[in-house]
Amino acid sequence: MANSIINVRGGPGVDYGLVGVLQPQEQVAIVAKNATGDWWEVTMPTGGAGWILGQLVQTSGDVAAVSVAANIPTPPPAVATTAPVADAGAPPAATDAPASTDTPAATPTTDPNAKPYYKLVASRMWAKSENGDCRGQHLLRINVIDANGVRINGVRLKGIYTGEIMVTGSQGKGDGIIEYDLYGTGEGFTVIQNDDGREVDSDRAEGFTTQSRDIDKATLIAGGYCTNDADCQVFYDSWGCNGHHSWEATFQRNY
Repeated sequence: MANSIINVRGGPGVDYGLVGVLQPQEQVAIVAKNATGDWWEVTMPTGGAGWILGQLVQTSGDVAAVSVAANIPTPPPAVATTAPVADAGAPPAATDAPASTDTPAATPTTDPNAKPYYKLVASRMWAKSENGDCRGQHLLRINVIDANGVRINGVRLKGIYTGEIMVTGSQGKGDGIIEYDLYGTGEGFTVIQNDDGREVDSDRAEGFTTQSRDIDKATLIAGGYCTNDADCQVFYDSWGCNGHHSWEATFQRNY
């Protein structure tokens, strides 16, 4: 299910052309994934297929069983230009819906020699089914990517409350990733150092908690933990799934 208006592309990457958009709360069927598992091939509501960035949507069912697509389109060749290059994820104004986005490519490119800036471009709680129901994890996963959506290793992040330092790619969880056990009251992170050692400016990724009563009802409903206001109140009163919520966020560098 789409969390916001999302671009649907002809292949798994922001260099592929647009084939449509998904509206907020619109649901589509996942039919395949790319080799790295970060893009989903989906069946469009109007027919045909397209690709969406996996971290922008909420999934349900056994997504681990989704197979890698047999025929992934070849990326289009790069086109040389002397004009200023627009953001790699920003679609042409004449063809794209105004609010649609491949969120991790939304930050305009800048001079790589300037002080790096890391923008928080995605944040969500995992769905109940995605997290293993109420016996599941209490995990925070943070992805760090560049302006073209490429994952970056060697970026240092610091816990906002604990001060713990973590480095992307160092835990064996995958390129451009840190994972933090949220058991207890939760944590948040900010980026403090680029992969080349430079200091950076960064947004804050926070509000990640495992305490059910601290999570708003709209988020719980979207995650399949309850179905309406009254049902969510019962969930609160019974301390439903308390301590077992997981979150995911994405920082994107400005070049």
